[in-house]
Amino acid sequence: MEYRVSFPESIRLRLKALAEKLRPSGQGKELGRVLAGIIEDLRYRPLEVGEIMYHLRHIPMPVKTMTKEYMAVVFAVHEAKKFVMVKKLTMLADHPFPDGTDRFLNQY
Repeated sequence: MEYRVSFPESIRLRLKALAEKLRPSGQGKELGRVLAGIIEDLRYRPLEVGEIMYHLRHIPMPVKTMTKEYMAVVFAVHEAKKFVMVKKLTMLADHPFPDGTDRFLNQY
């Protein structure tokens, strides 16, 4: 069963700006490849991937964390509504992009 995946506006805007920043060097496609893999995991296997960090108190949604290559994502899953909400997306230190790219994405 397919889950609906939602990103906060702040993360979507940062990802869009980062992709544009990386486009001239051709690295925007690499970022898109890893993000597509994350979205596929969250859309089709959110209950199987990642580790549960905690459960929300008033809503039946476990909050989980997972890594995919050089990115980490924190997300909540509502199994009954088939919904995944990305809470945080972080670039890890071993990413292949220019210096400062991780700080650009990881600012909150």
